[in-house]
Amino acid sequence: MDYLAMSVPLLWSQWLWPILLFVFGLGLVVFVHELGHFLVAKAAGITVERLAVGFGPRLFGVVRRGTDYCVNLLPLGGYVKMLGQEDVKEAAETTDPRAFGNKPVGVRLGVVSAGVVMNVLLAGALFVLVAMVGKKYPAPVVGFVRPGFPASQVEIQWLEDSGAPTRAPASAPGQVQAGASDQTRGLRPGDRIVKITDGHSLLCLLSQPVTRFTDIQLVALLAKGDSTYQFTIERREGARRRLGQARMGLKRLPDDSQYVFGIGAAGDTTFGEYEDLITDHPFRDGDSLLAINGQGITHSWDIKPLEKKLTGEPVRITVLRGRRLLDIEVRPQWRLRDDVLWLKNGSRLRALPVSKTKGLIDCLTADGGTVAVSEQELAGGGTREPLDLLGMIPRVRVTGVVKRSAEDQAGVQVGDIIVGYGDRSAPTYHELLEINREYADRGTHMLVSRGGETHKLWIVPEPRSEALGDFTKAADLEHPVVAGIREGSPAAQAGIEPEAVIQTINDQPVENWIDMYRTLAGLAGQEVRVTYQIGARRKTVALGRLDQSVFDPADYTLSIFGAEVAFRPLLVTILERNPLKALGWGAKETCKLVVSTYVTLGRLSQGAVSAKSLTGPLGIGEIAVQAGRRSLIDFVYFLAFISASLAVFNFLPVPVTDGGHAVFLAIEKVRGRPLPPRVIYVAQLMGLALIVAVFLALTWQDALRLWRNSW
Repeated sequence: MDYLAMSVPLLWSQWLWPILLFVFGLGLVVFVHELGHFLVAKAAGITVERLAVGFGPRLFGVVRRGTDYCVNLLPLGGYVKMLGQEDVKEAAETTDPRAFGNKPVGVRLGVVSAGVVMNVLLAGALFVLVAMVGKKYPAPVVGFVRPGFPASQVEIQWLEDSGAPTRAPASAPGQVQAGASDQTRGLRPGDRIVKITDGHSLLCLLSQPVTRFTDIQLVALLAKGDSTYQFTIERREGARRRLGQARMGLKRLPDDSQYVFGIGAAGDTTFGEYEDLITDHPFRDGDSLLAINGQGITHSWDIKPLEKKLTGEPVRITVLRGRRLLDIEVRPQWRLRDDVLWLKNGSRLRALPVSKTKGLIDCLTADGGTVAVSEQELAGGGTREPLDLLGMIPRVRVTGVVKRSAEDQAGVQVGDIIVGYGDRSAPTYHELLEINREYADRGTHMLVSRGGETHKLWIVPEPRSEALGDFTKAADLEHPVVAGIREGSPAAQAGIEPEAVIQTINDQPVENWIDMYRTLAGLAGQEVRVTYQIGARRKTVALGRLDQSVFDPADYTLSIFGAEVAFRPLLVTILERNPLKALGWGAKETCKLVVSTYVTLGRLSQGAVSAKSLTGPLGIGEIAVQAGRRSLIDFVYFLAFISASLAVFNFLPVPVTDGGHAVFLAIEKVRGRPLPPRVIYVAQLMGLALIVAVFLALTWQDALRLWRNSW
């Protein structure tokens, strides 16, 4: 009974109520569309035979002045039936002046367009409601900047109080001064985007001022690759507020999916949670981060500078949980910097932010030169291992498991150390990927170390080449066990073997990988000897002189919060109590949606936007359910979006849609007579076939995506 008492409210809030909202909302949007046709037709003296709420068999209704006002079985919208008007069949000849086909072209065009106009008006009204109630959106604040992308390289011209651009003098190396030259190149976390414009784009004009982060994403998504935009940026330095301007272009992501500025949204200092990720970190959803090692944290971008001061010792995290202050101790994770690469011969490279040649990585060599290399030339095929010390790679530790994934079903748990997979013992991350591809869909055994015991699991990895599966990883820093050896490295040349347990470095005992790093960091320029044990054998080998070409302490960074720890997004509330201001915001929001939808379709036809970005009926239903779960105002916003989108799609020049009817009327106006009924009928059948094909394709795409996400 207790389980039933808990499950019924959960079922109602998570499924029944959101689905009922969706059914009602979709019905409202479609009915308002048809109501537009009805009202204009009645005003024009056209006989309306039926105004129906819903589809299917008639349940009840009333006939007034020749019009059947009825309610049908399926409450998904409605329809209007006018005298002499047919959608997908030849209309019967009639001389009745009240028939749709016997009215002037202008009148019929008004009737056809009325549904779209009503959907636009409905969207605007719903947006006005959203503005007056208030809704939270991701703030237009920079959370991170991608190295090598325009946002990291753009030159910012700061404005004095007079509004004139100025450039501050350069600072000495290592110094940071207000207005220094190193602050005039590149955006940085905490910068707020105030305005974006290119001077002529309607989409950019609608994004002035920038009120939320999605405005920035929208401009990038719909931009042409060679477009540049004028950004107005606000930066706060202590109590000082500065405004700057920067001309910024875009760059395509490595997977060629889309163009971006290279800006990520900012997070809050409140911990969140990944809905489908199983973790065991000590932070809870809703905890507020207050301090790290006693130093106060105001913004999420305050964390990175503090990480640069860490030494590897445990870190004290102060959080507010409810009304209690808690100090939680965590050990930061050592990891290799993403831009450090090695060739197969052991040469160390540093990847440059920008590569000039597609498919190659431009790198800086140890002597200051540059070279372009492919991933095939790199050790491990370019796979980024969590950690690498002189070519010694630690084992992989699981820090998070996605629910219902292959790893979850196999019984992999957070904290497991992978000590065997397929036919390999203590595999590196690169080897995990190889084994995953080898055994995809047929399965193999995985050995994990858990609480000092070894567990044997059967896993059927998913057939994808880009990742082992659905889990987050880190290096096993607690045990100085070598999982693999990087080819061409000092460890490989010295003959250190996989599964070796490192005991001493230059006779200094080491108990974990942090000890190994610290010891090596103090041996710069010296000859290095490593003693390790494998099975019953104990061996000491020489790794040569320790110089920056093989080991540079600056190549390693410390991270307090791993990939499994989530922070809520930084939000801003848009609220307009003044009805006139709310009306203006609603009108602008509606225009933005209509324009962006048309531009998206144009980019889609040009191949600049992938069809995978489109959502079909199943995807729309999923979004509706998620919006209904969050709040009623989120669902109202979703409904406004659907109404505006329906206005656009229904007025496309495709036979059967209102846009197709408008095209036929335009042709009739030019010709002086309508097209032959047979031509219109065939065109409507072709239009219907196209719509059904797109509907089925998008439904199939949605179904595949939902199926993948459910596992």
